[in-house]
Amino acid sequence: MPAVLLLQASLVAAAVAATSPKNPEIVAAVFPPWWEPAEAIRAAYAAGDIVGPGGTRFVLIVKGGPDLAARVRAAGGFAVDPNAAGLCLRWSGVDV
Repeated sequence: MPAVLLLQASLVAAAVAATSPKNPEIVAAVFPPWWEPAEAIRAAYAAGDIVGPGGTRFVLIVKGGPDLAARVRAAGGFAVDPNAAGLCLRWSGVDV
C-alpha cells in the first residue's frame, strides 16, 4: 500500500511540474479565506489583471509585471505561487 501512495504522490508532483508555467508574471494569489469574494477580486485587480479563478473563492490567478508578487502581498495576499498558476488555469479551462 505505501508503494501505491508513493506512486500516486509522484504522479501528482509530475503533473504539477508539467502544467506550471513558472512565470513570475502569472501567479496564483491566495487571499484571506474570511474575505468576501468581492474583496479578494478588488485586491487582485489592485495588483494586476485577473486571468481566472483558482479553485476557491479566495484564490485568483493574476497576471502582471515582474513585481507582481510584491503587489499581491501589498494588496493583502497571503501567498503568491507562480507554480500553482498553471495547474489552477488548467483546472479552470483558461488558457493564457
